[in-house]
Amino acid sequence: MASLHPHAPKRLLIIAFLGTVVVTPLIAAWLASPGISNLEARLVARERTTGVHSSVPLGQISLSLREAVVATEDERFYHNHGIDLIGIARAIPYDIGHLSLAEGASTITDQLVKLLYLQGNDHSPWRKLEDLALSFRVSTHYTKEQILDGYLNSAYFGDGAYGIASAASRHFGRTPAHLDLAQSSLLAGLLQAPTAYDPKTHPLAARWRQVDVLRSLVRDGYATSSQATRVIHTALSVRSGGSLAPLNAVVVASQPAVDPSPLALGIGLIAAALSALFAIRMRPPRRRTVLVAIRLGCVLVVLAGAVTTTNAITAI
Repeated sequence: MASLHPHAPKRLLIIAFLGTVVVTPLIAAWLASPGISNLEARLVARERTTGVHSSVPLGQISLSLREAVVATEDERFYHNHGIDLIGIARAIPYDIGHLSLAEGASTITDQLVKLLYLQGNDHSPWRKLEDLALSFRVSTHYTKEQILDGYLNSAYFGDGAYGIASAASRHFGRTPAHLDLAQSSLLAGLLQAPTAYDPKTHPLAARWRQVDVLRSLVRDGYATSSQATRVIHTALSVRSGGSLAPLNAVVVASQPAVDPSPLALGIGLIAAALSALFAIRMRPPRRRTVLVAIRLGCVLVVLAGAVTTTNAITAI
């Protein structure tokens, strides 16, 4: 009978400890998170707080607006369970490398949960765990149509406009049902940073943000490159009386799924670090301090490679 490696028990204990450290907070967040059976009541409460006078059924919101929001805010919305595992995998190296929680792999469900259940606050690690638990529970309890409807009627679009009805009226003097591709792509772009992309005060920034939204629509097959380019080549009138100037030099095409140069660099860094780890395992240096320093350096190089690689993958 084969004997265990002398370090196997120690490694098993470490794995069990790490598993406990990861799983226990998730279970605690699940148990501590509020109930999710009162979505409608929470929507009504937010409408009262924000001054939204009437919500709009999803069927009365233009298809172009719904597609623009999904393509920009959560391209895998119809396939995930409130948690975007691919987005999280891409975000983890960035967050570790920058010592922050800035890259959150947010989904539409996640944003709705933050607005209605977490009072807009998910910045602490504990709140992030609650956010994940609630997003999964909401996604399994409500339909995608209910979630998208709730989000569009509660999200902030800037300039004091909460909900799509207020936003469509405030920016274009239209009802949500009559928004066209140009208007929809501009409004969808406001969700990320309503003040920074306000078309009244920052028209050029709003226009370039619209280009990003149009690229997402082309990438996901909701619009053709010619349709999107026509939008950005045409001046866009807003209710304030002004208009956003066309960007005639821009051709809107889908972003490539992979940027090859940084991808190759990232893979190269990871391969070099792993090769170094393998080499010191085969022939470890005599001084322990040197061994620890090399291992730490390799871990940092792997992390840098992971960040570079995930940044190179723009659309998966």
